[in-house]
Amino acid sequence: MASSRANSNQSAPLMSQNGQPGTAVGFQQQGTVDWTSIMSGSVTFSVDVLSRLSKAGVEAFTIYAARAIFSNLKIGPNGELRLHRALDKLSAFPSFDKVLWFGFGVKHIIWSMQESTEGLNCLGICACLIEGYSTTVAAKIIRELFLLYDPPTELRPALRQWAALIETSGGLLASSEFGLVLHGLTKLCLQDGQINLRSSGSPKDIALVLKEVFEVSAGCLDRLFLSGGADCAWIASVAHWLLDLRVEVQDQFGTIIYRPDGTRSEFLDTQVIMTYHRGHSSELLRVSGKHHAIPSGGSEYWNMLGLSGSHLPGCYKQ
Repeated sequence: MASSRANSNQSAPLMSQNGQPGTAVGFQQQGTVDWTSIMSGSVTFSVDVLSRLSKAGVEAFTIYAARAIFSNLKIGPNGELRLHRALDKLSAFPSFDKVLWFGFGVKHIIWSMQESTEGLNCLGICACLIEGYSTTVAAKIIRELFLLYDPPTELRPALRQWAALIETSGGLLASSEFGLVLHGLTKLCLQDGQINLRSSGSPKDIALVLKEVFEVSAGCLDRLFLSGGADCAWIASVAHWLLDLRVEVQDQFGTIIYRPDGTRSEFLDTQVIMTYHRGHSSELLRVSGKHHAIPSGGSEYWNMLGLSGSHLPGCYKQ
C-alpha cells in the first residue's frame, strides 16, 4: 500500500512552459484567459507524463485546455488541506505476485496533476462533480464551463476527453466527508415524494453559476446570490468544503435553513447566499444578484469628487 506522498515524490511535473516546470501558462487577469498567449506559447510534457496521460485516455491537449480555466479558481486553505488528506489516503493494492495493481498506483496521472495549482484545482472540481453527477453530466458541465471562457475553435476538446479527465478523479473523495456534506444539504433541498426524483439542471446553467463562484473564490466578486433547485446543494457543498467560502442557504421565503459551517455570522459576512425554490420551476439554477467590492483606498480621488469616506458604498448590486 502506498500513500500519495510517496507517489508524488516519484512524479514528474505535469507540464512545463519555456523551460519552467509547473509554471502558469500566461493567465494574467482573474476571470479571463489570455488565449493569444496560450496559443503562441510552447509547452513540454515529459515522456513519463505522456505515458500516464495515454493510460488514462486523456490527451495532453485536454490537460493544457483544462489548466486555462482552472487558473481562475482559488481553493481555500482548508479545502486544500482536505484534498491533500484525501490524496494521502489513496492506495494501490497488488494482485498475486504483484502482476497487477488496483486503485491509484504510482503511475496514476493524479500524482502529476497535484504538482501544480491549476492541476490541483482541476482535481478538486472534477472529484466533487463526480460525487454529485454522472460522468456524462459532469463532463458536459466542464465542457460548458470551458466554453464560457470563449476559447478558440482549435482549442476545444471533445466531450469524451472531458469525460476521461473527470474519470481520473473518480473515488478521490471517497474517504473524505464531502459526500456527507453533499448528502446533508441535498436532504434539506428536497421534499418528500416523487418530486425528489427530478433530474439535475442544465449543464450550461450549472457551469454559469460555477464560473461566478470561481470569481468569488478569486476575490473578483464580493458576494453572490443564487437561486434554484436541487443543484443548489452541490454548489453550496463545493463553495463551503472546497473553496472555504461562507455559505448560507435560504428557503423561498428568506428563512435561513442552513449554514454549513454552523456559524451565526452577519449577512454582510456571507459570500454565497442561495435561495432554494420548491416546485417545478426550481430546476433553473441561476445567478439572481452579484455584489462587487469597491476598495476603500484612493481617498484623494473621492475627495476630488466631493465625497468623504463615510459616504462611500462598500459594494453595489448588479
